[in-house]
Amino acid sequence: NPVEATAANLVSGASIYRQHCALCHGDPARPISPLAHTLYPPPPQFLTDLPDMEENENYYIILHGVRWTGMPGWKNVLEDREIWQVVTFLSNTSHLPPEAKAVFGVTGNSPATPFPMPMKMPKMKM
Repeated sequence: NPVEATAANLVSGASIYRQHCALCHGDPARPISPLAHTLYPPPPQFLTDLPDMEENENYYIILHGVRWTGMPGWKNVLEDREIWQVVTFLSNTSHLPPEAKAVFGVTGNSPATPFPMPMKMPKMKM
């Protein structure tokens, strides 16, 4: 991992996670994501089940996605450094600095940038 676990990198990783990952993988406000049971296989819920893979494996999954699941590859959306910042954030979620906790919403307050709830689709009449 070329990204050090500095406060700035952890804040960036928390922000990217909130924006791109929390809807499926959970956050402090919603430890079990609203989408967790709608995808097959269900995505890992990182607040109840911390990532236990090696950093290079997490990097590869974020970069390329997971075939036949809801996990997209982010290589066309995020820069390489941003992917590594998310990896670093995931590896350090149990000991985040206060600045990263504030962005992630661990302080007990609402997260700095909450994600919207998914919109309910109207039922189709057949």
